[in-house]
Amino acid sequence: PGDSFKSGADVAAWMKRENVPFPVMLKAASGGGGRGMRVVRAEGELDGAFARCASEAATAFGDDRVFVEEFVEGAKHLEVQVLFDQHGNGVHLLERDCSVQRRNQKVVEWAPARGICPELRETLTSSSLDLARAVDYANAGTVEFLVRGALDDPSSKASFVEVNPRIQVEHTVTELACGIDLVRAQLRVARGAKLSELGDLGTFWPQNAVKAERWALQCRVSLLPPTKPEHGSDLTSYSEPAGTRVDAAGNPWAPGMTPSTLYDPLMAKLCVDASIDQPFQSLLDKTVEAVDAYDIGGVHTNLEEHKRILEHPMIQNDSVTTKFLEEVLDAPEPVQRGKAIDVTEKPLPSPSAGAVVAVLKQPGDAVEVGECVVVVSAMKLEMEVKSAVDGIVDAVFVKPGDQVQQAEALATTSGISYEVLRTGPAAVQRLERRAGLEDKLAGDAKA
Repeated sequence: PGDSFKSGADVAAWMKRENVPFPVMLKAASGGGGRGMRVVRAEGELDGAFARCASEAATAFGDDRVFVEEFVEGAKHLEVQVLFDQHGNGVHLLERDCSVQRRNQKVVEWAPARGICPELRETLTSSSLDLARAVDYANAGTVEFLVRGALDDPSSKASFVEVNPRIQVEHTVTELACGIDLVRAQLRVARGAKLSELGDLGTFWPQNAVKAERWALQCRVSLLPPTKPEHGSDLTSYSEPAGTRVDAAGNPWAPGMTPSTLYDPLMAKLCVDASIDQPFQSLLDKTVEAVDAYDIGGVHTNLEEHKRILEHPMIQNDSVTTKFLEEVLDAPEPVQRGKAIDVTEKPLPSPSAGAVVAVLKQPGDAVEVGECVVVVSAMKLEMEVKSAVDGIVDAVFVKPGDQVQQAEALATTSGISYEVLRTGPAAVQRLERRAGLEDKLAGDAKA
């Protein structure tokens, strides 16, 4: 039914016919990497979510088709690496845990999954192999699942998500865990080699010889929008931690380079491994040391966030789900509105350099706190620029298609703003970011 969806109204009508309950996930038909995906919890959210999902999908993949699937909450995201040759031989290379993610984009991954019971592993791996054989698959690929329940519980339910018929960003942890070269293996298989002929690249055959030799973990080091005056667009320093695998997009990066905001924000993959005979905590400790030793100056990255993740008790005791970042690390404390403040022509700054995708309000329109005014696309993701006042839109300075700079004023609003009391870490970061952008706008105006 996905091909017939042209609007949120089409989705609503289909859900009523099929008696599909909320919440659901809207997902780009040609998507990947968390782009073109939106969770919808009520019918009133469908139109806006569908528009943003389709627009983001068209920008990232050149295909605005959207389909609907069940939204599974409170689950772990596990995926099975498979490799099939052109002669009908196939193996799984165990599983990866990719539960640490934001907006459906993976942030930290490790292999193998911790404490997974033999029954659940068998369910995931045998299902993956059966699926690949059913379509005569010949390549490296990943079969993804959401698992509800504890990994050591044989009764935990696994739901199939999708197959990625390619090497994925997180293939590195499988390589380190199993002691293999998966990229070269994929190329050799494409040239006709049998799995039994890949011994020089590691153990791929037979299946019972494939084992996890080490713990392995990957941190995706990515650009973030600036939040401080010292955050610019050019690298002022760059140094990778000694003795640690770093797969860097800059190959390597160097001072003076300017990471592009037109593509994925991923700068590098920090990959760390440790003996499988040691507690998983030893891997976490080793990764924290590598994060501390990784120097990227001049731009804003998520290195500090990685340290917060790695040192969090829920990571250490393996209780994270796909909602960990959103509901725990990023979760604001209960917020209360403080004193009302009259504001005039309050600027709405762009959170990043990028392109204007949509202008949802025009001068004279009424607007409420948190209501989207402009949508900006940066690094293939769409960001909603929202009003901070209850009032009206005074002016809009951009139109769809315009290229804008970070901190550029997109619109102004006047009305009532409110002091915010008792905020959590994520809210504090947003306030600091907004304050920094507004200070920059004020400075530019004086200049």
